[in-house]
Amino acid sequence: MNKPINKGIEIIEMYQKGNFPALETGETSREAVIYLNSVNNIISLIKTTKLQSNDVNIICAENEDNRTKIKKSLGNGFDIGRIPLEGEKPKLITLCTSTAYFGVDMYSDNALTFVISDCNKINTTVDISTELVQIAGRLRNADNPFRYYIYFIYNTNREELDDTEFKNMIDTKTTVTLQEIENYNNAPKELKEKLVRDNRRNISIMKFEDSYTYYTGTKFAFNKMAYLNDIFVYDTQRNNYQDGIAVKKSINETRNLQTLGNQKFSAVTKQLDIITGNESFEDLMKSYCEAK
Repeated sequence: MNKPINKGIEIIEMYQKGNFPALETGETSREAVIYLNSVNNIISLIKTTKLQSNDVNIICAENEDNRTKIKKSLGNGFDIGRIPLEGEKPKLITLCTSTAYFGVDMYSDNALTFVISDCNKINTTVDISTELVQIAGRLRNADNPFRYYIYFIYNTNREELDDTEFKNMIDTKTTVTLQEIENYNNAPKELKEKLVRDNRRNISIMKFEDSYTYYTGTKFAFNKMAYLNDIFVYDTQRNNYQDGIAVKKSINETRNLQTLGNQKFSAVTKQLDIITGNESFEDLMKSYCEAK
């Protein structure tokens, strides 16, 4: 679909209204586990669907930035949750970031898994060969008839960025980074303290979008992992998300995963409310133009 996150609205509203998915054998799923790699999107989904705190469990990285963002956007009744222990009843909706992709056991006798991947944003792409496989093993109850099913909701790559343009972009970011490192490390002490704060704030919001500069605690340096992540995500977007055929091929070539039946392609017209205030002007303008 054009905007996979919008499908999350439909899924949550479906469960809220009691329109539970059912198998041909009659079993119904009364709990949903939705994976998406963005705390901002989790907040937007909750506000748009008016989910109450007793109906949603938020599973994301345990840090003060996320906790503050959730409480400020959703209110004091909301907080970072935890995975229910075996025997505890899960909430109606569980929203997870990549924190729960690996090594987290979930216990439910009826939960159904949904995975949302937006390949046009670096931080919201799900890698089929690793992350989707890890998600597939999270539901542990042997008596859950839905544990072998995943609804994978995605878009295909619409970016007109070829290999040469991508290399130029990487080279430009590298040049900017090296210039920043030299200038920041040579800045006066009073200015350096402000640069450290600005750098940490930019990383939190922009996720190394403009440069790979980060503060190590003693000096500014080049974040090689962020550089390698850009290359990894580009390869994933170009190779796995070219079109529906490529996605299906990637899934079928992955051990323990197999697509069932035909893929369904649709355009969701309902738009996510602009409520978190964390989108850049460029993203907002793009969303506006697509809606028009």
